[in-house]
Amino acid sequence: MDVVDSMSRAQRVSITVDGWTSCATDSYITVTAHYVTEEWDLQSHVLQTRVFNASHTGANLAALLQNVLREWNITDKNPALVTDNARNMVVAGAGADLTPHVRCVAHTLNLASQKALKMDRVSELLVKVRKVVTYFHKSPQAAEVLREIQSQLHLPNHKLIHDVCTRWNSSVDMLERFWEQQPALLNAMLSRRIRRGEGLAATAVNEDDMRLIQEIIKLMSPVKVATTLLSEEKSPTISMIAPIQAKLHKHFSEDNTDMPIIAEMKRRFRQDFFDRYVELQELLNSASALDPRFKDLTFLDDVDSRDLIFVKITAEVVKMNEKMKGIGALDEGGAREMEGHWMKEGQLKEEVIEAPA
Repeated sequence: MDVVDSMSRAQRVSITVDGWTSCATDSYITVTAHYVTEEWDLQSHVLQTRVFNASHTGANLAALLQNVLREWNITDKNPALVTDNARNMVVAGAGADLTPHVRCVAHTLNLASQKALKMDRVSELLVKVRKVVTYFHKSPQAAEVLREIQSQLHLPNHKLIHDVCTRWNSSVDMLERFWEQQPALLNAMLSRRIRRGEGLAATAVNEDDMRLIQEIIKLMSPVKVATTLLSEEKSPTISMIAPIQAKLHKHFSEDNTDMPIIAEMKRRFRQDFFDRYVELQELLNSASALDPRFKDLTFLDDVDSRDLIFVKITAEVVKMNEKMKGIGALDEGGAREMEGHWMKEGQLKEEVIEAPA
């Protein structure tokens, strides 16, 4: 495939940018283009992966982006930009005049979740669980005892999971597996085949800890589901952002029955996550309206807001139609028919992100 020729026929192109460091500590910047072909196929091409020794300032990154767009002749494609939440990337997007600039939602969820988990009580709990997991990973005899007890109790023969500091969801995975194997772990740690000192050290996880583990799993599981959904590589995910926002907003709302530690975790998550997309909310809602799964916009409580979104979309379709009349685009009658199709309620059922509440 001739990448330049293929991109030249696309109406719009979006750009994703990320920086990373090699094992040899060389700093790289990767720029990838995404677009839909005339045959409605989603295409992605890595435009460059190059060593970037200059300071990673927003101004330098903006200059790099402008050079890439010129090199690949896509400046006139009005490129959209997707990056993480790093301050230099925000400045780079503004400096290169790329709009809209959408911050990666999976990265945003990661930041908000890390803030929720970085509380003293939760950190202490994770340290306790991590020590137990490490003990069973390092002791072949303890691991064998655990396997035997798992079989006796008819529990899944699953290994314990050790979390990774850069992936918040791995901490939830660790807690979920620990909770699943709680009966086997308790019996294994009381076994005479495990050295007494080590066994007693492992029993530091008490009843209050186990209750908190259960509550953390209940709180963070929907975020893990959302992260998985938003990590799709073969189809666009922007239309899922607004419904997921609505789901998480409800899930993380205040509840008088919450443990104090859970209430504080909710507060920290809300504070970090929900203000990041205010300026893009209209775009996100419009993207959901164009997705058959969410087009009824039932995740929006305000009916007037739903109607306004469809009015703006219809106006945009008419505008595009007028622009493309000469090349076989929809006529105005087709646009009106499409408007009626959009406005008809109940034709397609909305898919709501279902996750444990």
